[in-house]
Amino acid sequence: GRSATVLGDFLLARSAFEETFVASQNGYRMLVRVLEVSAEHVVYQRISPQRELAGRARSCPMIVFLANFMPEAAAY
Repeated sequence: GRSATVLGDFLLARSAFEETFVASQNGYRMLVRVLEVSAEHVVYQRISPQRELAGRARSCPMIVFLANFMPEAAAY
């Protein structure tokens, strides 16, 4: 059968999961580069496990970004 990972209400193919997330001591992390910050929004771009920019730039509300992402140094 096909290997997949459940992420929230989504089913993510194993290959897509491995292209998006990196293993860490406390589970998995999605690496991002912050491109722009305003009082209300953050524009970011995903970084692959190989540390290369991947995908398109995305925007999300500042409060959502702060609730879901932390600086990489904080993970150690």
